[in-house]
Amino acid sequence: MATQEGAAAPAWARVVEAVDAMSDADLGAMHEMARWSRANLPPTLVCLVDALDAVRDLGVAVLADRYGVTVEQVEAEIAAVLAEGGESVG
Repeated sequence: MATQEGAAAPAWARVVEAVDAMSDADLGAMHEMARWSRANLPPTLVCLVDALDAVRDLGVAVLADRYGVTVEQVEAEIAAVLAEGGESVG
């Protein structure tokens, strides 16, 4: 019988593939959705919020790889945009 972790591996691989195929704007929208959910969804939905956070983190890593920069540089750019009152889309 497969372990829960082992059974999740193919699903996680599909998530990685889907996130990698997203446009920059789509990755930004996912980041915004994760940020919104963390602030607004009830604690009973913590597993959904955690999943969105994981996809957000993966999206940041994809952008860093796509543009040849570090994750820290992408996060700093997102923080700068948000500090200016913008959304983390695009």
